[in-house]
Amino acid sequence: IWTMSPSHLPNGTIVAPAVILPDLDGDGTGDLVVLTSGERQPHLSFLLVSGRSGKPLGGPVKYTIMREGKLIGPQVHLTSRGAIYILFGFGNAQAVAVR
Repeated sequence: IWTMSPSHLPNGTIVAPAVILPDLDGDGTGDLVVLTSGERQPHLSFLLVSGRSGKPLGGPVKYTIMREGKLIGPQVHLTSRGAIYILFGFGNAQAVAVR
């Protein structure tokens, strides 16, 4: 078991529960996506995290969005062909392809 370092959350606060993803880094353990937001920042960020080590898989991906409406997601959608989409947003959902 691991603890995620606050230094890996440069955008502030985790705003939703982590969501389990298929194994992205090939270590045999499912990985996670974490959605973060800062109080005064107009964007959300998501961070892919190794389920085995707790270390980030790359850096945060930032999206500038209008903070109107209820937080949506993150939710994961897996297609029959193996594509992975993360759905998230405020009021309106956006989708990002992971693989």
